[in-house]
Amino acid sequence: MENNPTGIIITRTNGSGSPSDIVYWDDSQLTVNGTPSNPISTATAGVSSNTNGHKFGSTAYSGTDFGNENGIDTWSYLTSTPTSTPLIITLREADLEVVSITKSNATPCQEQR
Repeated sequence: MENNPTGIIITRTNGSGSPSDIVYWDDSQLTVNGTPSNPISTATAGVSSNTNGHKFGSTAYSGTDFGNENGIDTWSYLTSTPTSTPLIITLREADLEVVSITKSNATPCQEQR
């Protein structure tokens, strides 16, 4: 994605702490061409995606703007209490031993000769 001038809106609508529209990104390792994200990183604090959903690039849509040839990540997450789920694994083994080979007496089809 070369441009994202209007950003992306992500809203968690249920669960703990909802609603929440906080998103994160870290573009600090990317080469700055064109119009970079501002701020360049929200990796620790996050920002409202309704206010600034990781906007970068411009509406000029050139092939050389900030997102051109870069992998751009935007993420959100939810902290929760880990739960244990029992996992039952049943190992099954097939006996594939060949105990004898008997040659077939059938006449092959014309195409098989």
